[in-house]
Amino acid sequence: MKKMYMLGLMLLLIGGLAACGGDSPSAQRVVSNWQGDLTHLSDAMDSMRLDDAFELQQTVLFDVEDEHTAGRFEGTSIVRGAYDDGVHALEFIQESALALDFMMDGTVMYSESIEFYARVVVVSEGERLTIYIHEDTVQSVWPDYADVEIADFHQVFGFDGTWHRFIFDDNMENIVEMELLDTLLGDMDINDLFQMFLPFDLLNIDDAIFSGFDHAMNHLQPFLGMHYYGSHDAATIDVAADDDNNVVTTITVDTPFIEAMIVDMMDALIATVEAMDDVEMPEYPYDDYKDLPEYQALLTSLDVYLPVLLTITYHPVTLDTITIDVDLLSVMQHLISKFYPSIPPSFQLHDAQLTTTVRSGVDIILPTDINDLNRAAQEMMMIMIADEILWDIKRIAPQDEGTYSLGSFDLRYISQYMFDVERSTLTFDNDDIIIEFYYIDGPQVFSRPVGYHALDALMNQFDNAVPSRTQVESILKLFDDETFHITRFIVGKWLEEGQ
Repeated sequence: MKKMYMLGLMLLLIGGLAACGGDSPSAQRVVSNWQGDLTHLSDAMDSMRLDDAFELQQTVLFDVEDEHTAGRFEGTSIVRGAYDDGVHALEFIQESALALDFMMDGTVMYSESIEFYARVVVVSEGERLTIYIHEDTVQSVWPDYADVEIADFHQVFGFDGTWHRFIFDDNMENIVEMELLDTLLGDMDINDLFQMFLPFDLLNIDDAIFSGFDHAMNHLQPFLGMHYYGSHDAATIDVAADDDNNVVTTITVDTPFIEAMIVDMMDALIATVEAMDDVEMPEYPYDDYKDLPEYQALLTSLDVYLPVLLTITYHPVTLDTITIDVDLLSVMQHLISKFYPSIPPSFQLHDAQLTTTVRSGVDIILPTDINDLNRAAQEMMMIMIADEILWDIKRIAPQDEGTYSLGSFDLRYISQYMFDVERSTLTFDNDDIIIEFYYIDGPQVFSRPVGYHALDALMNQFDNAVPSRTQVESILKLFDDETFHITRFIVGKWLEEGQ
């Protein structure tokens, strides 16, 4: 029994040593097994399991100086993604800062800084899309010339959360809600916001392009992984291990490499488009695209931008982060000297970098401190309807005491496509008018009959100052919350315009 115990202990010890170092993918082992291509990077990316959760971060940095000004720009873009049980979540962060020092005789006279921040979370679940916009984003894009201050906007709708939430489920109410969302974003509408993070508009892609797409993608498949770039004859690659057991891969991107890659990609792209039934290739008066002036101009421009050195670093044991550094300093200096020869010698570019970091297993925490934009849009419509009702009643001449159907009067603002003008009534009682309205499909509009003078007093709160949240709620409480729907308002306006 004792011998068996000792044997088991030895096996455990040997297994532990193997787990700790014997079979671990050390940087030195990766370098020793390197085959001259980028297979090790492709394998590392596959092992990171980016399908469930990932983060992609890019940072660009410029540091310049001349005789009178010193400036530093730093911009960071982050995209996080997560998938869990049918729910997709994406988080976008865009942050940039420009700092300027204005100098005289080497002394900084004054400084100025400009900052921008945008943060959005998008959650897709079935047919429902939920968008969260951080309050700092609104602060960044709100125009200085706006008639309404952000604080006033928050006061009216009772916003005190850090995030603005908008649920898009593809119904008519979303039309009004999108208008409110665009108002919050000032000069930047929702499409502009997402185009900061996405290079193209996914919603505007022609469906015809996807005809035969699965078959056609076979032509482009080689360019979607690291193997193509590493095995290319024109690629210059080196792999080494640093003192922290990181695998450091350097790739020199020069003209022969890019030119060869363009040829391969163009051939694959032409084959892809030809495989799609509903897409016609344009007719060029050239037998080969390599004869196109645009293609020749592209090759000429490559000499301006290249070569560029890329450094790719990852730790083969932890394998949760890959960092790609691009040294743009020599490229930018070359561009400046070529295209801006008149720049004085005092101008110096001290730094120009682009860093891309890929991480795995990064969670997205959905916001809970929210302002409900869907509800705010509904409240905005309630106030607008109350205002239209008030203006039409003001136009009605005094009547004898009694109850009159709404259809008895000439209406300019109250929509006959929204309200049942026969069931809806105005009761003239002494010095007041009692309003009792019904929607065209039956339900009552107000939770109880409303007096004209009371409604007029409530709406007058908007005339001279921004009303408090309490004052706004006093108007909202007039409506039956359960029967109100923005859809009636939209359909009513459309029918009126058609008539």
